[in-house]
Amino acid sequence: MVQIPMPRMTEKELAEILTNAEKLINVSFSPEARIQVIRMSQGLPHFTHLIGLNAVRAAAGRRNRQVIGIDVQAAFSDAVAQSDQAVASAYSNAIHSAQPGAKYPQVLLAAAIAAFIDADDYGYFQPSNLVGPMTIILGRQEEISGFNQHLSQFTEAKRGRVLERAGHPRSYRFRFAHPLLPPYVIMRSIRDKIVITEQVNKMLEIEL
Repeated sequence: MVQIPMPRMTEKELAEILTNAEKLINVSFSPEARIQVIRMSQGLPHFTHLIGLNAVRAAAGRRNRQVIGIDVQAAFSDAVAQSDQAVASAYSNAIHSAQPGAKYPQVLLAAAIAAFIDADDYGYFQPSNLVGPMTIILGRQEEISGFNQHLSQFTEAKRGRVLERAGHPRSYRFRFAHPLLPPYVIMRSIRDKIVITEQVNKMLEIEL
């Protein structure tokens, strides 16, 4: 995948998108729903609009004008289904393995979390940034040696080069090749039950 420049918005700016929607179509987002939409968007208004719209539709399905947490959860699944096909294909190619327990989905998810929480101004994160998320995802203490090879493989053609690598051995840094991938990976992981929402909230530092 080719790196596509996408300007990031602040959480305050993303919140304004939801506020404007509330005024325009006479709905309201609960504090829980609002922060979940904003954090999952990771600075990209594309996802704020996509998740927000589907969450409003889910609330309408309940015959309610207030969007709450369960509506956002439903919106994640819908957003995954409506995402760019190139992003979906890149994800599927990256995690494919005939070997049970290969951990590719879990490592890519941990990388997506690290890309949001720990990335520098250029989007790069370090392998050590995945230790905490991997421990939460797997439910046991995980060390870098348990997933370092996976990160390297994500930079190879066989897995679609979904990650880019910079630096030197023992000090490699990684970043996603496409800015739409991290939010997609997280939402896809929730939909596919690789993690539950409470784990994601903890990793994204969402306090409800």
